[in-house]
Amino acid sequence: MVYLGKLRHTALEISGLLFAIGLIAAASAATVPALAPIHDPTQRLDLPGLSILPPKGENWFITPLPPKADNPAVPLVAFTKRLREEPPTRPADARVVYARVTAYDLRDPRMQAPDAFETVTAFLHWLRQWEKHTGEMITGRQRLIGFDATPNDSFGAKCAQYRRVTELSGLGQFQKSVFILTTRGWFCLHPHWPQYMIDVGYTQLHLKGEEPMLLDVEIEPLLRSPVFTSTRPMAQAPTSDR
Repeated sequence: MVYLGKLRHTALEISGLLFAIGLIAAASAATVPALAPIHDPTQRLDLPGLSILPPKGENWFITPLPPKADNPAVPLVAFTKRLREEPPTRPADARVVYARVTAYDLRDPRMQAPDAFETVTAFLHWLRQWEKHTGEMITGRQRLIGFDATPNDSFGAKCAQYRRVTELSGLGQFQKSVFILTTRGWFCLHPHWPQYMIDVGYTQLHLKGEEPMLLDVEIEPLLRSPVFTSTRPMAQAPTSDR
């Protein structure tokens, strides 16, 4: 069980914390990463295994993905909302708003997932155990504060709508500050490729004690838009032939 906690901690860092750190570092640097503007938010984006709508609103960009890592979590697309032109000089200004779609290979033995989930209730139970062990993994910069998930079949698949809150410290140039990372979205078992779990999530990072921005209208088009396709979510072969 300790091994599962360590794995989930790693996956959470790749899909959330490390991505946030990269965005803060980019915002604090003299050069701005090559962001691709979203010209038409009504145009669906075709990804491996699904299509989605991007966020709707001003200053949303498609963000370059991090280099591929040896991890069962593979990002498929990421979006960032540019909040300011100048690098932040105060912790209160170091806000980050982003969204991403990630595919998880459940056949990777490090995931320790069952061969199949017979019901959405079984899937939900596994997710909660997965996050519970993350909460037991307290490090120098990350601590899971809360996680909640409820079943939902809106997309014709076994899905869980979730909300996660993480406390972070030691980010970028603000090493003595504590931040809150709040994520909400969906975990879905792909209906055509059930060995893959798709995570469509939206995250805000802000200084602890500050209020998050109200951006539901901008992010809802993304969260409500997934349409699953028969394309394999990951190009590589499964890690295990269980």
